Order: sequence, then structure tokens, then C-alpha cells
Amino acid sequence: YSEKMTKLAERAITKINEAMDTSTLGPGLIWQFVYEIRDLCVPLWRLKTNALVVTKSRDDYPCCLPEYAEDNINQHGPCKLNSPCQCVKSVCEPKSLKKCANVKFEAGFGPCYSYAEGSQNHVYCGSDYDLITDIKVQEACHECGRCA
Repeated sequence: YSEKMTKLAERAITKINEAMDTSTLGPGLIWQFVYEIRDLCVPLWRLKTNALVVTKSRDDYPCCLPEYAEDNINQHGPCKLNSPCQCVKSVCEPKSLKKCANVKFEAGFGPCYSYAEGSQNHVYCGSDYDLITDIKVQEACHECGRCA
């Protein structure tokens, strides 16, 4: 994790004199990752990174380091690759997976396998719905990692 966080900090430092990036983010509260750095010369300074995430509300703060949320849509949840989780245990370590809904899922964007991690649809596991039953893909397809 430290190597990835070092690269994130390095990118933030090199962008100080560059133009601002523009991004389109969904509705909700936007969080920017800021590191507090202490050293012998300067008591405290804050490094604002370009890592941004969105959550539903102030109470649903991000649990994971940038890019380590298990579900990119739900940043207030478990982290992947056993990375550190800053939320309560019940959020970081959800109980055993519930059974996937017994439906032939179709949201119009591809079958369940197109929602597997690393696939282009994976980021939509928390937002896509079945066209007929209105069930979320993460409740119907085990490829999202939220049901079995």
C-alpha cells in the first residue's frame, strides 16, 4: 500500500503548478484525500491529492484508501486486497454473503459475467438494475462479489 500511496502523493506534488482537472462525479458528498505531513522543518502541512470519491452523505465517509474500495459506487464499505479499512467492523467485514437472487439478470448492458472485477461493467454493480424485476445486479450476479 505504501508504494501506491507514495505515487499518489508524488502525482499530487507534481500537479501543484498545473491546471485543475475537471471530473464529472455522481450525486452525493465529494471527498478529497488529504495527507497531513509532519517533518522537522515544517510542523504540519497538508497535501491535497487529486483522489476524489463520492458517498451518499457525510455519515457514509470513505472506508478505504484511494482505489481500494471493493465497490467503486459504495465507498462506505469493505476494502479489497485486505487493505486497511477505517470504518466499523460491521462495515469493513460484512457477514457471509447472502444468496444471489434467482433471476436471469438483464440490465441491457451485458450478462452477469460482464460485471466481473476487471470488466468494464464492474463499476456499475451497485447501480444497474434488472429491466424486469428491478433487482440490483449486485443482488443477482455473484460476479459483483456481493452475493453467492
